[in-house]
Amino acid sequence: MNKILSQLFTLHAYQEELVNFCVNTPKCGLFLQMGLGKTLIALATVCELVITNRMQCHCLVIAPKAVARSSWIDEMNKIDIDIRYQSFLIDEKGRELTKAERELLFEEAKTAPPTMYFISRDLLSQMVGYFGTEWCFPMLIVDEYQSFKNPASKRTKSLISVMPYTERMIGLTGTPAPNGLDDLWGLIALLDCGQRLGRTMYEYHQKYFVAWKTIRNKVIEWIPAIGAEQWIYQKISDIVVSLDNSNLTLPPVVYDTVRAYMSAREYQAYIRMVKDSKVFIEDALVKAVNPAVLVSKLAQIASGIVYTDTAHDYVKIHEAKIEQLRYIYDNEPSPLLVAYHYRTDVIAITEHFKNAVVFDGKPETIHAWNEKKIRMLLIQPASAGFGLNLQEGGHILIWYTLSWSLEEYLQTNSRIFRQGQNHAVSIIHIICNDTIDERILQILEEKNSTQQGLLDAVKYTINIQEEKVA
Repeated sequence: MNKILSQLFTLHAYQEELVNFCVNTPKCGLFLQMGLGKTLIALATVCELVITNRMQCHCLVIAPKAVARSSWIDEMNKIDIDIRYQSFLIDEKGRELTKAERELLFEEAKTAPPTMYFISRDLLSQMVGYFGTEWCFPMLIVDEYQSFKNPASKRTKSLISVMPYTERMIGLTGTPAPNGLDDLWGLIALLDCGQRLGRTMYEYHQKYFVAWKTIRNKVIEWIPAIGAEQWIYQKISDIVVSLDNSNLTLPPVVYDTVRAYMSAREYQAYIRMVKDSKVFIEDALVKAVNPAVLVSKLAQIASGIVYTDTAHDYVKIHEAKIEQLRYIYDNEPSPLLVAYHYRTDVIAITEHFKNAVVFDGKPETIHAWNEKKIRMLLIQPASAGFGLNLQEGGHILIWYTLSWSLEEYLQTNSRIFRQGQNHAVSIIHIICNDTIDERILQILEEKNSTQQGLLDAVKYTINIQEEKVA
């Protein structure tokens, strides 16, 4: 890989290795857990291909709506390299495109210079229908690739129809087979037209599975044959990288930031709170009597629910962070440890994740977590961030709302990043864009979680708004 490019992206050694794999494997899959930088690896691959003149064409990124409109574009904005990109979802001001506006961009793409485009998977069928045989995107990056596992689904049929025009494709997923090895066949067949696992699902079953249940001589359930998983991953190892079939040397801990976005209307409430230290939300007054309270109210708004001026009452504002937590949950089969700060965070999370367990300090809860019987465990760093051994239950920690305390932050991270942890640890921060969340994370990274840092955060937030107005 180009050394200058590697420095520009600040890649880990394993990420450089994966970029080289993607460059040298025209149609491939990265089946890696959350937090290992699949997006960054795919972008670095595109840049490497462009710089070395191996790709002078359009590249289309297909992803879930929230990811396509924010995460990918955020990463592009960080890159100091001249690559043209365009969203088929939103305009330059972040407003959602109408169908007519989108089709105008479709038409422009036919004659535009090489560009990286972004589309949501739910709009793929519309896009394929518009272009037909004039499809002009020789390279595809498919995020949350496992959502294309069903060959009979509309979105998968749309993707299959453009494969004859596709020279390169990267499939990104952390959960390639959420329901078992059955799910793998469709994903691999998209990459190799059935060469490795069989041209049909029937052929795949006959080779790697055993009939388990039948009704009237028709098999209704198959189970993998003994050793099938090893055989399958070995068979696809030349086009798919997975922790199950590679010797990647991963860093012991990887830090990642996922951005959440409020709508323009929701963000106005945040701006009003910054400027006036008070705001009416759904006729409820939210007021801050001093800078410390203001910081707390802003953090609550950034997380989606804020306490009002009435004792123990609260008002919901948005679900942007919930959407990102849902994305992680759906794409990562491992148990998730979620750190929250406010009681309102628990209200929001448990409303959408019925199987989430709030840590109660009981030994049986710790045992259940370490035995992997809890899918999502919510912990409050001030009360549960010290002295607990949680490394056996999972290796992914999500900061839903960050703590101001550097000690709490480091101690909570150490609940899973400690001796006895057998997996690479991912620590993921869900940050609401252009809010106090960004400053809190910066202060923690600078190890400046002091009272002055708290006051500086208010000034920082005010400066953001003044720059936007200017």
